[in-house]
Amino acid sequence: MHRFPMAAAALAVGLCAAESHAQRLTSRSLDLPNGRLLVSFALEAAPPQTQFTLSIGGGNRILASAPALVATDSRGFARAVVTFGGTLPQCPPESFLVSFTSGSTVLTRELLLQCTAGKVHSSFPDYVQLAGAFCNPAASASNHLQIQRSLDLDGDGRYGDLEIEAVAGTPDRLDFPNEVQQDVNACSAGPGVYQPGSATRDVAWATDNRVVNTCSGSCNFTTQTNFLQDMAFVPSFPGGGPALLSTSDSFDTVIVLRDANNDGRISNAEFATYFDPKALVNNENYSPDGVTLDPSAVNRSYWISDKTGTTASQTNVGLYRLSDTNADGVIGAGEFVASWTGTSGVVVVETQNIDHSEFEGLHCDSTGAVYLNSSSAGTIFRWVDSSNDGIAQTGEVTNWLTYNTASALTQSADFTNAALNFPSFTGFRFSMNLIESISGLGSGGRELVFVGTDEITAITRGSIFRCDDQNGDGDVNDAGEITLFVRGNQVNDPLGAPPVNQSGLDVIGLDFDGDGNVSNREVCVYVASPNGGPIPTTGFTFVDLANWRYRDIDGDGTALTTPDEAVRVAIDPTGHFNRGLELVSRAELGGFRSNFYSRSGLVTVTPASCTSSNGQYLTIDFSRDKNEDGTQGTPFYGNQRFEFVVEGCLTGQGPLAGIFIGPVLPFQIPIPPCTLGVDISNFITLPLGGGLATPDANGLAEIPFGIPNLAILEGLTIGVQAFQVDVTTLTLILGEVAEVRVF
Repeated sequence: MHRFPMAAAALAVGLCAAESHAQRLTSRSLDLPNGRLLVSFALEAAPPQTQFTLSIGGGNRILASAPALVATDSRGFARAVVTFGGTLPQCPPESFLVSFTSGSTVLTRELLLQCTAGKVHSSFPDYVQLAGAFCNPAASASNHLQIQRSLDLDGDGRYGDLEIEAVAGTPDRLDFPNEVQQDVNACSAGPGVYQPGSATRDVAWATDNRVVNTCSGSCNFTTQTNFLQDMAFVPSFPGGGPALLSTSDSFDTVIVLRDANNDGRISNAEFATYFDPKALVNNENYSPDGVTLDPSAVNRSYWISDKTGTTASQTNVGLYRLSDTNADGVIGAGEFVASWTGTSGVVVVETQNIDHSEFEGLHCDSTGAVYLNSSSAGTIFRWVDSSNDGIAQTGEVTNWLTYNTASALTQSADFTNAALNFPSFTGFRFSMNLIESISGLGSGGRELVFVGTDEITAITRGSIFRCDDQNGDGDVNDAGEITLFVRGNQVNDPLGAPPVNQSGLDVIGLDFDGDGNVSNREVCVYVASPNGGPIPTTGFTFVDLANWRYRDIDGDGTALTTPDEAVRVAIDPTGHFNRGLELVSRAELGGFRSNFYSRSGLVTVTPASCTSSNGQYLTIDFSRDKNEDGTQGTPFYGNQRFEFVVEGCLTGQGPLAGIFIGPVLPFQIPIPPCTLGVDISNFITLPLGGGLATPDANGLAEIPFGIPNLAILEGLTIGVQAFQVDVTTLTLILGEVAEVRVF
């Protein structure tokens, strides 16, 4: 075990930042049966034939085992395997810094790990996101509508082992050529079907299996998931297990989605109607816009809708409180209250009658206070139900934040302070739709609230605001209570696609320093950002849906200055506009089985040890599927589209690169100048695996690996070794040995 002081770790980070972007340290992981975590590190484009010292800083209850020295080959490539094991069945998050050092060259990778039930795993939360929510106009649609779940396995905070590539002359690790076209059916007459892997396996937790784009026309609202606007995670739903609540514009309802059979996906049979206002209130079009859980009450949530049509009555739209008092998982008669609608009475704030028909954002904080963004007023109102009757009344509703600088209501002193360079909002705005909070933080341990814009114009540019009621008067309109936490176009993005729009938001506290408390500096803000496109009234031309994480490390109230964190943590090439992003800690997952969403864990266990006259090496630990949705790169049984990518092949040598598949040998067999690490006496041939491929101009060979749909393969670990035949010297070049867990 090797450690160094965390003061040195901070120095290492600074040195790493100064290194060339061509040098790269990446990581992959695999869960071991004994609860340990094996993380395979790849050092690339480093000085060739150089010895590096491997050091691991941090940790207390989790111990790391690793080699002390690692040497690069003639191409500056090296591998190292680190095993993390817990000393206690349960332990809080612990931060590690893995460093490869040679002289002034220091490359680092930060991990955050913890123990749960004797298992070491990442401390970063899973996130569940609603992708492709808009579908009308057709140009705004995603290629398919789905609810996804993503996990970080190796503790580096990146989902799907995302690698940032913006280096000329190197393979594009974010998206192989035509990957998106392969992932999604091409345009065809009528709706297509999105079922990667096999004809019976869906990738997303929930999907309507329809291609909804300009090829197939706009949504026809024939399924419950055609048009989802918002969602909320429920850790404990009546009947057992966690669930998702989501608004369905298709049916004007709130639906509940639950993985009741614990198979890792949510099928149509596992959708149920939670609240149906058409049946309980009035048969009309409600256009639901938001749903949120009340953490201060049992089985209580809130729901908003904003219109009944261009000429229809607005009487029944607005805010509803939903209380499942009999805990049957359905809101029935007597279990809902029209909290703020045309039937609940006029609410007056600062002598102004507040319009109940244009609520676009909804949130409930840890005390049960409800925040509602009124797009017509340009104000976020805060309602505290002091009478406990479920009905918003004059005197209970306050002006929490007015960002409309032309409003008749008391305006935020910060938004009207030109020196702060805040965006200037005037007139009708639906911008502040995204509201999330974390309790026990901020000045004096109060609720710390983040709000974000969901439109893209010159005045917003992906802004997120950090709100702290420092004087405790129930609003954040006073000077110094709001900071511009992030402005998307100020993020330095190596891919040239800064997060200039926010379409999903959530916040979580992570105990990075392991002191048992979460400070302001340990608050992580996650957002979904469609990169590019006009505002959501004219259709969209989005490129990719990216997920970002922001962190105010220096504690100045923003995530805009060094050493603050603004990092892309995932990319989804098929789900564009997003209307929901929920963070889920491992402790809350319950019956939400990870299944193939937990990723493959294709990791190197034996680095390549063969060097030909050309300085050749082979590797198989390579990121293929950038959004990690199971279409490539995840070896679940029945996935006929999984494939290995062999890197570092000789080019121009014909179709002579491939993989051996079999048990990993307990010792290596020398076959000069290489070593054999896989038992090929029982070599598995096609169609199960193996075969040959032609390397491309980058030295990459793609090897198909169709995994049979056999349940006996689940949990199986297999060994794989890359190889190539140099036809000029008739030399067998053996590469790295990796282990793959089939889910």
